[in-house]
Amino acid sequence: MLLPERDDTWNWYALPFDERCRLMAAHGAGAKAYHGLATQVISSSTGFDDWEWGVDLFSDDPLVLKRLIYELRFDEVSSHYAQFGPFMTGLRFSPAQLPEFLAGRAVPRLLEAREPELAAAAAR
Repeated sequence: MLLPERDDTWNWYALPFDERCRLMAAHGAGAKAYHGLATQVISSSTGFDDWEWGVDLFSDDPLVLKRLIYELRFDEVSSHYAQFGPFMTGLRFSPAQLPEFLAGRAVPRLLEAREPELAAAAAR
């Protein structure tokens, strides 16, 4: 998320447009490893609240989101220009899967085919 607060050191909008494009391309390249594992929606709120935009991430496993967010925090865009607000997480599944979830089994089970090490970690 980008706050509209500015300082003399790191002002995103003081950068030339071509530099902002280069930085965002590098930021996007860092996320490509998660293609197919996470979905992103950028929500804009410029003028409506304290944040200029938000990044909404969806995945079948919260460990995918944790790894993605952790890795991208260290790139130039995030480390210099981003301020992170509250994170909200949750699981989405059908009501029929509730007993399986309450019994401690992984829900949903889509990870087993995609990333076996994440599925194994989620099952612990």
